[in-house]
Amino acid sequence: MERRKLLQSGAMGALALISLKAQSMTKDMLPSAELKLSVAISRNHGHDFTTLSIDELIKLARKIDASGSATLSIQGRSRHPHNIEMDSGSIMDLILGKEVKIESTLDAGHTHLVTLNLN
Repeated sequence: MERRKLLQSGAMGALALISLKAQSMTKDMLPSAELKLSVAISRNHGHDFTTLSIDELIKLARKIDASGSATLSIQGRSRHPHNIEMDSGSIMDLILGKEVKIESTLDAGHTHLVTLNLN
């Protein structure tokens, strides 16, 4: 039982740190204000993701608390919906130049892998 409490407190500490970093992020911390979010959706058949600006990514990260995530739609022109869940860690990874891959929700018997990059 002690081990579980220790692991939980460590995980909560890490999430709190990510949340604090997201709260303190500013546009000038980024390598370039001209970076754009590129999105690839696997096995795509009409789905689309509304591109977020760097400012919108930072605002989204600030809204997400350490235990939550944001639900974003990739439905686009498709007749059925899919969503992705982004947490502050995913947004921080994007801002730090890492590729982020997120599996969409299941609908119509399938999911999509959404790959995000800032470039």
